[in-house]
Amino acid sequence: DFDTAQTYYQESLSIREAMRDARGQAICLNYLGDTVRAMGSSEAAIAHYQASLKIAKEIGDLASLAISLTRLGFVYRAAQNEEQAWHCFRDALQQAPAMPQRLNALVGMAALIHAADPELAANIVAKIRRHPVATAETKEIAAELQAALPQSEGDSSLEQLIDVILSKRPEVMSA
Repeated sequence: DFDTAQTYYQESLSIREAMRDARGQAICLNYLGDTVRAMGSSEAAIAHYQASLKIAKEIGDLASLAISLTRLGFVYRAAQNEEQAWHCFRDALQQAPAMPQRLNALVGMAALIHAADPELAANIVAKIRRHPVATAETKEIAAELQAALPQSEGDSSLEQLIDVILSKRPEVMSA
């Protein structure tokens, strides 16, 4: 249950703080954010993700930074704050050191542009769903999004699609 998870993550965070384990603190804060978000508290989730983001920046942990930004993006998207979500996803995509984090941010961006540019969104989610390092969560989000899009997959590589989506302005979200 979420209350128990929250208690355990809070205890883990306290241990990480006592150990001065900054990376562990950032990870615990992200898990706490996930837990309170699942419990329905977007504000508390944002606070945990932002605290994780701050630590990740301080220690130069690009993976944790990208994860925190992506999770913030999904919270902002759910709250209909698409411009803030766009900036979080874009920054995560640009900072992510490895493909799993890049794919997580990219699926969030595709979700934001699907109404205005369904073909681009469809191409992106099709490639994400087949990518060997995409997480189960990312593939699940991509599958849900793909169900609402035309079946399309162009010849562009994933990197080319990333360049295209990064060149888009937040206004592209409005259809």
